[in-house]
Amino acid sequence: MSAELPIASSLDAARAVRDVLLPVVAQGAIQRRPTMSLLSERLRTDERALARIRRLRDTYGAGPLLLRLPGRTIGLVLDPNHVHRLLAGTPDPFAAATADKRGALRHFQPHAVLVTDPPLRDPRREFNELVARGTTDRARGQSG
Repeated sequence: MSAELPIASSLDAARAVRDVLLPVVAQGAIQRRPTMSLLSERLRTDERALARIRRLRDTYGAGPLLLRLPGRTIGLVLDPNHVHRLLAGTPDPFAAATADKRGALRHFQPHAVLVTDPPLRDPRREFNELVARGTTDRARGQSG
């Protein structure tokens, strides 16, 4: 994976954590913390995050960019078009069912596709897509 994607320097990784990741965590990625969201708005952390993303993109290219952090490596999307690349690359090499994500979603959707590892991921995703299209009697709660 790292041979294909650029790796941020330690300093740039730390700056990305400070400017991009920490504000999201502080505000609550899933369940919002109103006080932190208000503080974030006053501090204009969104503008700071966008500026950091632009600097990283200028330095490393369009990305995704790997951030090597203690205990993990994460991919940071620097260009909206690369969201599809990351989604197509799950669960390998980009893990979708991380401990953080499972912990955040377990109260809402403990068996969600987003937090499922193979071999259950593909059948759950297929079922969700059928439900979204309304093409399954099972999805509508009808039997047989």
